[in-house]
Amino acid sequence: MQPASKLERGVVSAAEQALRRQRYVSPLDVLTGMGWVPLGLVTDWRQGRAPYLEAAAAVSADRLADALEVFRRWVASRGLRPSQVNYLAATRDRRPLRFTAAGDPTLDAGTACLTCVDLDHLVFLPAGDAALTRRAKQASRLGTRTPRTTSC
Repeated sequence: MQPASKLERGVVSAAEQALRRQRYVSPLDVLTGMGWVPLGLVTDWRQGRAPYLEAAAAVSADRLADALEVFRRWVASRGLRPSQVNYLAATRDRRPLRFTAAGDPTLDAGTACLTCVDLDHLVFLPAGDAALTRRAKQASRLGTRTPRTTSC
């Protein structure tokens, strides 16, 4: 496939780089390789902090769809074998991750309780005790983000 447009050149370049680097390529590799979805936001999405990946993209949903269509054509032209991969959240419930807002409407929850967002196992420390906070951070395997409480 000879890339003609700027979009096609970008998709093909990102796909070729990912394929050389890891011997496989996914749509997510292409979108991050093109700089359309920052890796930090992909991490947030995988950890369940972003409702869907499309919201983190630097381009419109239509532009993402165009890029993915170019990617599908590139995969077919290279004779690569597509495979289905289920993306699961890196949370205790391992819920399926959504790429678009038009995903399963049952997953479109607004605010949620601590149990629903997999934060019920955390212990909240009182403010003002610097030594306790420092020791808790050193012993924790979690990041430094402060969880927000919401109501169901």
